[in-house]
Amino acid sequence: MFRFFVVCLAVLIQSGCGNILVQEEQVQKQLERFESVDANMYEPQQELLKLEGEEKQVYEQLVTLRLDNQAEMKSLADEANELLEQRKKLLEKEKRAVKESKEAFQQVEPLIHGMSDEGIQREWEKMKEVMTHRYTSYEELYNEYDVALKEGGELYRVFLQSPFSTVSVENQIKKIDEQYKRVAERNHSFNNWTDEYHKERDVLYEKIAGNPNKTK
Repeated sequence: MFRFFVVCLAVLIQSGCGNILVQEEQVQKQLERFESVDANMYEPQQELLKLEGEEKQVYEQLVTLRLDNQAEMKSLADEANELLEQRKKLLEKEKRAVKESKEAFQQVEPLIHGMSDEGIQREWEKMKEVMTHRYTSYEELYNEYDVALKEGGELYRVFLQSPFSTVSVENQIKKIDEQYKRVAERNHSFNNWTDEYHKERDVLYEKIAGNPNKTK
């Protein structure tokens, strides 16, 4: 009889450890899927940076052009506006990528809650708080960037007027400069929260890898 109970206990232990390993594998796979989805936002970001550089060159030519060169001014304003429209599309692509990232991240939570290790769950809560700040900071960045694009579009419309008001141009340039300062602040915040996420992610991976409830 005693031997029977020992055998049963061994089976139960093996079964429990097997379940833990399956849970860990599921969590790691979902985290890897999340990271793959999250990385999709970086492609439009790189394209945005490229277009920003191109538009800046056209913008600088435009604002230093002689006032009597109306034909060249219109040509440059049209070119800058076309680049701006491309940036709008990329911004929306980036926004969709962030939304998909958030959805993929939320799918990790029920898997984490299915694990018995309290240390892992505590670390998950820390990481979740960081990610909440990260997604909020992105929404703020998106809103400020969207306003900056609208202000840029307004400037190019002023240049296309014939004749245009130099006072209107100067006022609009000031508004754009101030708006991009706000964009830079929001971008700095988003990058900081992304760095915090990377730190918390690494700690969570270490917790999972060192889970004492699993067998070697």
